[in-house]
This record gives sequence, C-alpha cells and structure tokens, in this order.
Amino acid sequence: MDDADLLTTWQWHGHRPRHDNGAPRADAEVLLDAAGRQVLAGLYGVGEEVLGRALPSWGLDDEKLLSRAGGGGPGAVWRVGGAVVGPVAFGCRSCAARRGEPGSQFGWFGTRSGGIGCVRGTGGGY
Repeated sequence: MDDADLLTTWQWHGHRPRHDNGAPRADAEVLLDAAGRQVLAGLYGVGEEVLGRALPSWGLDDEKLLSRAGGGGPGAVWRVGGAVVGPVAFGCRSCAARRGEPGSQFGWFGTRSGGIGCVRGTGGGY
C-alpha cells in the first residue's frame, strides 16, 4: 500500500504542519479518533494496546475530531508533535539508518531530563 492509498483511509481535518518556507515539518504528529485507531490497528494486525505503548499521541483527543458533525468514518488531524506530546528529539544518522529507510528520520518524544539520547552513544538525540 502506498502513501496515497493509506492516507485516503481517514477523513483528514487540517493540513500537515509546515515550516514558514513551506517544507513539511519532520515533527508532525497525527491524532486519530477511536474509529481511526481501530483502522490503523487492523491494517497492521497489531493490538491497540501495543500501538498505545509505541505511539505517543495514541488515544489523545482533538477538538476537530470531537466536533465532527455526523462522524462519516475514521477521522485524523495533523498536529505539531511538540505541541501534543512534548519535546521532540531526532536520532543521529547512524540510528536512523539502522531503523529506517535510507535518508529517513525518526524522533523520540520526551523531556531533556528524561535521559533520552542516541542509543548508539554517538551523541545524537538532544
């Protein structure tokens, strides 16, 4: 399934957060309503409790999702990750290469005092 097919699974409210220059923000976060969470769990064959541990915004509500008139299917809304779940830190290139596709980024959510840093000890993270 490609990105376009996946994204059409939900009814979107708002647009992906962008920087002033128009580039997409790497710290964008998606909030899903209950129906949207069920769809995501079903697509990947993973229990909602597992996704709740893995995804920082799992189960959080948003006014745009709560005020939808008539429902109309699974809903999703874009938000800035730091505004939803706290500060975001990005992994170093070595960790990103090990965990994702070439050129990909990944982030950790947490506070500086939480001891989050590069798991490979290369000084990434914060």
